[in-house]
Amino acid sequence: MKIKDDKEHAIALARVRELWDCDVDGPDGPEFEALISAVSEYEDKRWPIRAPTREELEEFLVDQGVDPKEIPARVAHLFSKKDLN
Repeated sequence: MKIKDDKEHAIALARVRELWDCDVDGPDGPEFEALISAVSEYEDKRWPIRAPTREELEEFLVDQGVDPKEIPARVAHLFSKKDLN
C-alpha cells in the first residue's frame, strides 16, 4: 500500500482511527499495520524533520533555560553525533 497524496493520507488516517483499538492479531491487524506503515512513510516524505542548525540548537537550549556557559559544550557534543552532521 502506498499513499500518493494528501487526500489519500486523510482517508488512510480516518481508517487508522477506526481500527485504532483493533486486535493486531485479529482479522483487522494486517490492514491496520499496513496503514500505519503507509501513513508513516508518506508523512516522512511529505513533512521531513531535519536536524537543527547549530544556531537553532543554541536558541533552543537558551529557551530551555540551559546555563549559557554550558551551551557551547552541549552543542559541540550533540554535533559530534552522526545524525546532526
